[in-house]
Amino acid sequence: MQRLLFFAATAALLITAGCGPANKTTATSEWVTLFNGKDINNWVVKIQHHDVGVNFGNTFRVNDNIVQVR
Repeated sequence: MQRLLFFAATAALLITAGCGPANKTTATSEWVTLFNGKDINNWVVKIQHHDVGVNFGNTFRVNDNIVQVR
């Protein structure tokens, strides 16, 4: 019975600890453009079983200003 109460109290503590205020960005934060609409030259591609930066088989590409994954 004591173990059950201990686990219940611990669970309640962990749940309430996670309910605190989240990290907030400041009002002065600005949007960062991730895609320039032309290419993915500044992107770092990572495909499973391949080295970082290797766009194997041209998996990530840009057509008509849209990033495509094939």
